[in-house]
Amino acid sequence: MPHTPPDFSKSLRIAMEMKNMAISDMATAIGATKSQISKWRRNGIPQKRLKPICDTLGMFFSEFAALGEEQVKPADTKGK
Repeated sequence: MPHTPPDFSKSLRIAMEMKNMAISDMATAIGATKSQISKWRRNGIPQKRLKPICDTLGMFFSEFAALGEEQVKPADTKGK
């Protein structure tokens, strides 16, 4: 089944919720500001920050990325 590329902002939101991690805790752990973390949760994460984020969350990159993947169902073509 085809899928869209991972949405790392979504991955970050979900992973932080799963780990019960506050924005301030993530910011402190990776040396960022709370406003940077908030921005990344909405608009994407700089590539150089992905590894520190995954390490802080105790996740492999593949696990983190999978949280932001959405499965796309093929269009229903029956009756056409």
